[in-house]
Amino acid sequence: MREPVYKVPSRPISLLDLSISLMAAWLDLVKENEAWDLVDTNRLDQLVQELPNPKYQYPSLLYFSGNPNRKKALRALFPYNNITRKGPAGLIRLHLSTKTAHTQNPILFAESGLCLEQSLGDSKWLKHSTTKHQTFSIAGADETLTPARLQQEVKRQLVLPWTQILCLFLDSVPDIQAATNFLQRPRRQLTIGNHVVPAPTQIVIVLTNGQHATKAFAQECARLQKLDIGTVTILDLRPRHGLSDSVVFQPLQTLIVKQLSIVQAEQISNCRRFSASHLSAFWSTGVQTHEWLLHAPPFDLLERARRDYVRNKTMDDCLREVMQTCIGYSKEDFDDLVASSFLMDAYPPQMH
Repeated sequence: MREPVYKVPSRPISLLDLSISLMAAWLDLVKENEAWDLVDTNRLDQLVQELPNPKYQYPSLLYFSGNPNRKKALRALFPYNNITRKGPAGLIRLHLSTKTAHTQNPILFAESGLCLEQSLGDSKWLKHSTTKHQTFSIAGADETLTPARLQQEVKRQLVLPWTQILCLFLDSVPDIQAATNFLQRPRRQLTIGNHVVPAPTQIVIVLTNGQHATKAFAQECARLQKLDIGTVTILDLRPRHGLSDSVVFQPLQTLIVKQLSIVQAEQISNCRRFSASHLSAFWSTGVQTHEWLLHAPPFDLLERARRDYVRNKTMDDCLREVMQTCIGYSKEDFDDLVASSFLMDAYPPQMH
């Protein structure tokens, strides 16, 4: 089926159109009766519903983590968004770039601290709100994981698999060491059947504070860059210290635009581009496997898409009939025909 041409709305999208809420909390960990619960505030689905045409828009997810300079960067990169809004923040916040919301490639960006989050658990004050929160018990995790490690695993296993660009703001040796530990541990893989979907995550290490320019710091940066975790770029903005935020973080904006174009081109060429509707549907099923925080099994996209699919018992007979009908076709043409048929049959309504 030919994809409809996406049309930009005839008028700009206003803040009212986007129904921007006062709450950006996305994921949180709440301790109740000495046990940890994972909270999904339904923030992703809310933002997807605010898009004008989510079936034909293909968002990218950027993740900003690290020291407080990340918030200065976010204000410079996304000046039309209210990054510092008041209200419960939880473990990870999620925003939709107001400027790109009406484009074919909108930007979703998540942000959090690198280690312990001070706002952890405050999403419990939203339990009586109108949003559809989901709370999942992760009983047993508190017996094997420290609070810091538990937070890291939520980020690594639930968020990183869907992230295209990860920006880490690091200005000290402990920061670099924490980031190295965070990145070198295994994270959940996305697969299509037995085929592993290559993780296109681009990692940017942003340096902003010249006071920590020590030999040990440089050595830790070099060690991090050598990790076998994909493309790692170290962006040194320390010489720009003292300038306005928009000037300081201009190189970061340029780099993100460049890396996004690379990732998006790769996704298109390999037919691995998810619409916003796809992303929301996959996320809602993936977060339900939250109990696998340490040794998460691969997330099979095809299996998840077909989870409610009932196999037609006449499929074998139909396949034999097709083979008889296609006698004389080349093997390549026949394989393409069958593969495309299975592919279109794999996705239930609302997943096309």
